[in-house]
Amino acid sequence: MQINKKFIYCIIRKKKILLTQEEWIRQHVIKFFVLKKGYNLSEIAVEVPILVNNIRKRIDIIVYKCAKPYIIIECKATNIIPSQNDFNQILIYNLVINSHYLMITNGIQHVFFSKKKNKFLFKKKIPDY
Repeated sequence: MQINKKFIYCIIRKKKILLTQEEWIRQHVIKFFVLKKGYNLSEIAVEVPILVNNIRKRIDIIVYKCAKPYIIIECKATNIIPSQNDFNQILIYNLVINSHYLMITNGIQHVFFSKKKNKFLFKKKIPDY
């Protein structure tokens, strides 16, 4: 039994998860997409395993649209400022996933961009469903 540990309920995984800074951000991002942007819970996946050069990785959040990856989201703790390394990480993940939109967030700063003809364009807002 874990004493003095705090947990948060994940509405996607339908269970309590150990509360970390990253998990806090992850849950807030999920609620934002559902409550403010109109996405369906059934079209959001959390901690999706992928293989990158035969190395197991995981994507924090994938938002699907019409059963295809639409947005991949990398969540960082609030004390981590999104950096070039994070951008490189999500780009590598997207080579496997091929999503239309990418997002990096620490809950305070959000970097959002789209893929168009093999180029990435920074966006000011996240598309509604």
